Amino acid sequence: MASADLVVAVSPTADGQVVVRKTDPNQTHPFSTTELLDKVNEKHAGRKLTTYDYQAICWKESLRDNTKYAWKHSNGVAHVWSGDAVSYLASLTDEQYDAIRAEYREHLRTQPAKVTSPGRGSRAS
Repeated sequence: MASADLVVAVSPTADGQVVVRKTDPNQTHPFSTTELLDKVNEKHAGRKLTTYDYQAICWKESLRDNTKYAWKHSNGVAHVWSGDAVSYLASLTDEQYDAIRAEYREHLRTQPAKVTSPGRGSRAS
């Protein structure tokens, strides 16, 4: 196992022992972003959620920084997601998503425009 989370618990009957249980993030966070949205949409009672909903909620609630929901290998580029993330995202109402989308849209609108370098999305005259 290359990396693991540390799980700590306190027991009233413990006699000063420390028990370390390593968890494999491949087991606890098995879903790619695509798989996450597929699972959420299977459980969500409202409209079909999109990648824009995903981006908005991740921004609003810093979900990528919460190891309960997301994990990213130090050499990786993408986050992987837990079953807890599926449950949480599926539990939000369409009204909550709509409010978060509106806030995210306003946030993006107030951000300075990104400058693209020559050869990446712009054409030289």
